[in-house]
Amino acid sequence: MVLSVFKPANDSNNWFNPKNALSGWVSGTAVSSDGNFYTSQMIPVTGGDVLCFGAAVTGQGWHMVTYDAQKAPLRDVSVNTGLVVIETLDDVTSIMTYCVEDGVNYVRMVCDKRYLNHYLVTKNRIFSAPEYRAWICPASMQAPTVRHVRQELDCWSVLLNRKGNGVITVGERSYVYQPGTVVCVPPHTPFSMAAAEGLEELYIHADSFFPGQQDGPRTIQTEDDPGRTIGVLMARMADVYQENGAGSSQLLEQLYETVQHLIRHQLGVQPAYDPQTARLIRFMSESFPNAGLRMEQVFACGDYCPNHLRRLFKKATGCSPLEFLNNLRIDHAKMLLEQNRYFGYSVTQVAQRCGFDDICYFSRLFKQKVGMPPTQYMNIFSAAAEDH
Repeated sequence: MVLSVFKPANDSNNWFNPKNALSGWVSGTAVSSDGNFYTSQMIPVTGGDVLCFGAAVTGQGWHMVTYDAQKAPLRDVSVNTGLVVIETLDDVTSIMTYCVEDGVNYVRMVCDKRYLNHYLVTKNRIFSAPEYRAWICPASMQAPTVRHVRQELDCWSVLLNRKGNGVITVGERSYVYQPGTVVCVPPHTPFSMAAAEGLEELYIHADSFFPGQQDGPRTIQTEDDPGRTIGVLMARMADVYQENGAGSSQLLEQLYETVQHLIRHQLGVQPAYDPQTARLIRFMSESFPNAGLRMEQVFACGDYCPNHLRRLFKKATGCSPLEFLNNLRIDHAKMLLEQNRYFGYSVTQVAQRCGFDDICYFSRLFKQKVGMPPTQYMNIFSAAAEDH
């Protein structure tokens, strides 16, 4: 089960966007000219909404100004009613929540310029200290050019680096941490990241991760595919979790299952077969997107003649190598069509990505195995997403 998904604060998680920040102290009645404070844009809220924010607690105590429907300020001081400090992180930083009162239609956050990179605001989504530290680039809490965070969690952590170069250390082993690197860390395993510049990452926390549990919990490191498919799905998971939290569990689980499937495919993890069959399966799993793949090339991986390899393969899998290859391609096509609202591929592009250079043959084979044409299959999932 997916426990949480998040990404760095400089994406849509952070309502307080420094790129849109205005200089000045905004209290509704005066704006200072010293340029020492920043404010967020107006955040639309309604009574009962809960804002969670991590911020540096300045001596003035200013964090938030409330406004009515006409964007007129309701107070000249920071909000106190409904404001609760839920965790103090250090001498200057806390995580707080605010339950929006009736009659409040907008909120504007105020931030001391010195602590701009510490600020995170979410609506109807309370975050924890580990999430806060991951969202807010910890470089701002330590040396400005070094990021080094040590964590040890009681769940699986699936991490993907989207930007920046560094090193990730899991237990006693270190890995190159570059854009596209995926690292899956078992529970109760310490890990840390270090980089000369900031990193931009995606995190999934889950209670299970089947590619890393087949032979006992183990760390897995791999790379995203050239199309960055894993990154696309994890980013979508972060958006869904941020918008809906636990209410989107079915979609999150579906996306997470696909992420695990893709990682498993990247690793070439397959069931236990005899060495000859396993070799053919591994080669087909790696090569099925190639429309020019021929069975002669597949059989060239084995040590015996094609007829003997066919018999071995059929005994182990219950199908011929060609049927197995077609099943791989159709299964991958189903996944792309199911998630196509995120990818935006045409049916022809899906066919090409799955190793079919003949769209008519792809459509016939898909209908034969799935029971409907690929376009209809894709539309069913698109409609279901809209209804959801």
